[in-house]
Amino acid sequence: MEWLRSSKFLQVVISVAALGILGWLSPFVPLKIVLAFVSVMIIAFALKEYARHMGGFIALSIVLFLIPAGISSYSEIVLQSFQNVFSLPFADRLKEVPPSKTIELKPKVILDGDLNLDLRFVNTNTISLPEELKIDILSDTVLISGGRSSRRYVIEVGIDELRELEIDAVAVSVSGDCQLSSMNVNGTSVNIKGRIVADRLAVNGTGININGELRGKSFYSDGTGVNLKGRYEFEAMRVDGTGISIDISLYGCRSFSIDGTGVNGTVTYLGPEDLYLRVDGTGGKIVLRNESKASVRAEGSGIRIVRE
Repeated sequence: MEWLRSSKFLQVVISVAALGILGWLSPFVPLKIVLAFVSVMIIAFALKEYARHMGGFIALSIVLFLIPAGISSYSEIVLQSFQNVFSLPFADRLKEVPPSKTIELKPKVILDGDLNLDLRFVNTNTISLPEELKIDILSDTVLISGGRSSRRYVIEVGIDELRELEIDAVAVSVSGDCQLSSMNVNGTSVNIKGRIVADRLAVNGTGININGELRGKSFYSDGTGVNLKGRYEFEAMRVDGTGISIDISLYGCRSFSIDGTGVNGTVTYLGPEDLYLRVDGTGGKIVLRNESKASVRAEGSGIRIVRE
C-alpha cells in the first residue's frame, strides 16, 4: 500500500476534493457537469495502470461520469445520498415557482427558453403555470417561454387533448402518464419518469436519465451521459452518447442500435418480434437476456456482448 502514502495520491485527493466543493457551490448546471467529468478523469488517470488497455480506461472514465451527468446537478448527487442525515440550507439553490394561473390546453404545446422546468402530466384539458411566464396562443398551439434561470417552474399540462409536446430548456424534469403523437425534449439536464405512449419520442441533452414505461413506434436519444431504465416498447430504438448505461426490458422491438464511447448494462428481450441488436463503442459490456422464443441477432464492435 505504498502508493497510498505517496504525494501523488494526496494530490489526486486534494484536486478531486477542490473540484467537488466548487461544483457543489456553483449554481450553474453546465459548470457542475464539466467539473464532475474533470474529477472522474483525474481519478481514472490515477487508476489507469489497472486497466488493460486504453478502451478500458475510457470506459472507466465514462461510466464514472454517468453518475453526475445523468442527474440534474452535481450537488444533488451528493446531497441525495445523505438527505436523511444532513439538512443543508443551500441544498436547493433554485426557487420553486408553483402554478398560479390556468389556460386552455391546445393540441400542441411548446416550451422554449432559459427555463428550469418541472413538468407534470395531469388528467385535465388545461395548463396550469406560473404567472410570470410568457404565453402565446395560436389556433392549435400554446407557446410558453420566458422565466429566470435561478428558478424552477412547476407546470401542469393536461393530457385530454394533448397531441404534440416540444421542450427546449435548460433543466427538464417530466413526470406522470400521457399518450400523444410525438414528444421531443432538449435540455442540458433531462429527467423523465412515468408512463409515456408516443409514436415518436426523442430526447437530447448533456445528461439524460429516463426511468419508466415507454411505448410507441420510434425512440431516439442522444446525450453525453445517457442512463436508461424501465420497460420500452418501440418498433425501432437508437441511443447515441459518450457514456451509456442501460438496464431495460424490451418488448416488440425489431431494431435496437446503440453507439457510444463507453457502453454498459443489461438488455432483457421479451419478444415477440425477432430483434436485431447493434452495439458499437470503445469499451464496455452488454448483457443480453432473451426471455422469449423470438430470434435475437446481436453484433457490433468494441463492446463485449454476453448472452445469458
